[in-house]
Amino acid sequence: MLYYLFLLLLVLTSLCLILVVLIQSGRGAGLSGAFGMGEGQAVFGNRAGDVLTKATEIFAIAFMILCIAVTYQSKHAQDSIMSGSKSGITSSRRAERLPSLEELENKNTNASEEAESKTE
Repeated sequence: MLYYLFLLLLVLTSLCLILVVLIQSGRGAGLSGAFGMGEGQAVFGNRAGDVLTKATEIFAIAFMILCIAVTYQSKHAQDSIMSGSKSGITSSRRAERLPSLEELENKNTNASEEAESKTE
C-alpha cells in the first residue's frame, strides 16, 4: 500500500516539476513567452524567477527522494508491481523449468535413433 502511495506522489511531483520548469522564463522566455505573456514576471510578479527557481529545487529534491523510496519499496514490499504475485505470472507458470541444452540434444538424439530403427 505504501508503495502505491509513493508511486502516486512520484507521478504528481514529476508533473509539477515539468509544469514549473516550463513556466520559467529562461533564455527562450519559457512557456509563458509562447502564450504572449512576455516574461514570467508578468504572471507571477517581480520575484517570479526566485519563486520558480525555489519551487524547481523543492520539486527536484522531492522527485529524487520519491524515486529512492519507490525503488526501496519495490524491492522490499510484498505488494509491489515487481513482485510475482501482482505481475500476472502465476507461481505454477513461473515454476516451469525450461529444458537444458543437454536435455534437448538427448531428446533429438533419441528421436533420430528411433527414426533409424524404424527404417531398418
